Amino acid sequence: MDTRRPTTGWVLETGKAGHANQCIGVMERLGIEPEIKRLRPNLVTRLLAPHGFARDPGRLAPPFPDIVLASGRRTVPYARALRRTGGPVVAMIGKPGIRPDRFDLVWANEHDRLTGANVLTTVTSPHRLTPERLAEGAAALEARLPDLPRPLVGVLVGGPNKAFGFDAATIDALCASLASLADRFGLMITVSRRTPSDFPVKLDRHLAGKPHWLWNGTGENPVFGIFGLAEHLIVTSDSVSMLSEACFTGKPVHAVRLSGGNPKFDRFHRAMVDRDFMHWYDGSLPSWSYDPPDPTGLIAERLLALWQERNPA
Repeated sequence: MDTRRPTTGWVLETGKAGHANQCIGVMERLGIEPEIKRLRPNLVTRLLAPHGFARDPGRLAPPFPDIVLASGRRTVPYARALRRTGGPVVAMIGKPGIRPDRFDLVWANEHDRLTGANVLTTVTSPHRLTPERLAEGAAALEARLPDLPRPLVGVLVGGPNKAFGFDAATIDALCASLASLADRFGLMITVSRRTPSDFPVKLDRHLAGKPHWLWNGTGENPVFGIFGLAEHLIVTSDSVSMLSEACFTGKPVHAVRLSGGNPKFDRFHRAMVDRDFMHWYDGSLPSWSYDPPDPTGLIAERLLALWQERNPA
């Protein structure tokens, strides 16, 4: 068995944390602490991306690493340039907007409907979660939680985006439902940067006098701890990343329907339900089991095989 492994890596990013974290998660599965290359494309590169050339390659000079991961339309010209050197294994994490055969590997969600000999697709997205991080997060959060009834339920609230609204009626209905659950479960609730500012206000009003814990937005988001401690997870349906991380835990994931949507999200949600990774939230919390998806591990395995093929013993 070939036990050789790559040891160095670059992550190309342009300031979008979600893109970078997916790449970092894959690198960590490979056992690599990557060097983060923050790109600052000039106007021409930004306008032409994903086409055109990397006219200002900046710090992307030899010596090249073993693996290069890039994510986001504006990183594509740089990733293509690095692949043309013939040195590192270069992969795009996410649909690149150009032919996938310009890279050694392209990962995309199934709902993107991308095909190709070097394309790997999965229902859920890569992330930085591991069993060890879940255990560490659970221990850290448990030390700061108030005394809550058990079992514990984690609630992850997103917010409006290009596909979904988050109107007053939706907020009121969710808050009322959570207030009903608080009579039987301990609620741990976290919000995102997109969560409307009136949600915590309304939630406090509905949950007045009922035991619960709401992250106040200060310090690091305790979501890993919530994933680790909760027996059920309630997640708003506006984020592929949130739902992907939630179902990595193998725990029942109850998705909250929101107004809006688009064909890509419809395909994603349908695939999640079909595979039993999530059920639509109806106010109850039934239990079920499934084999947790691990797209991060699948991508890392494919990259390892590609690197070993390129670097024979």
